Amino acid sequence: MAGQFDTNRIIQNAISALGLKATTDDKDAGGRFLGDLKGGAPGGKPWDLIISGSEARNAIQGEFIPAITDNINNGSSLVMEHWDIDAINFGKISSLLAMCGVELERDIAVSPAACTLPSDENFLITWPQDPTNPILHTPNEGLRVTSMSQYWSQWYAFGCANGTWPWAYDYGDELILTPGSTSKIVLGTHSDNNDHHGVLVSCKENRVLLWTSSSHNYAYNRVLPLWQNMIYNALQARYASLNSQ
Repeated sequence: MAGQFDTNRIIQNAISALGLKATTDDKDAGGRFLGDLKGGAPGGKPWDLIISGSEARNAIQGEFIPAITDNINNGSSLVMEHWDIDAINFGKISSLLAMCGVELERDIAVSPAACTLPSDENFLITWPQDPTNPILHTPNEGLRVTSMSQYWSQWYAFGCANGTWPWAYDYGDELILTPGSTSKIVLGTHSDNNDHHGVLVSCKENRVLLWTSSSHNYAYNRVLPLWQNMIYNALQARYASLNSQ
């Protein structure tokens, strides 16, 4: 989102609101991000937390996934926003999904034809599925990721009207837990199913968090606290893992 000036950089604002400062902020430079993934943190140490955020809906490609999984195996925490998992579902991202004990379930309400949008976006409302998970409580209580911003749908409608985006619109993806998975669906798009329809999945005891909707689908004051909680708890999980060694 560094080059898109009509909205906020939610992830960067969440980091700042927690009183933290990123060791490196690669902004929209994919090549630099990949280099940092492969090179490690300063001094050759593992990164404490990697945030792979597709806020601008320019999702990372499959070549990033091996470097990300290598970092996880070295002890790093990860928070990933990736709304287009299906685009690389049968490629390298399968290793990350398998590590988390999840599979792609389906696209979220993809319009069947170009330049068609639902009359409302309430199907994107999220429901808590793991009520005691600290991601829903710390440091912010009362998370309600429910209010739609229509940011991307308005942007898409404008693109359709100008002929710059003639494809069907993809809102995101849902994940399903695989048999025997110890991961947790923290937020889902259904109120009564804790192993299907996941849009926020926690694995490795909150050290790896997969967010498969678009942050800017939601009102800023609803999704910012979620990002703060994801970052805080992913770091906590990293430090708990270090302390147990």
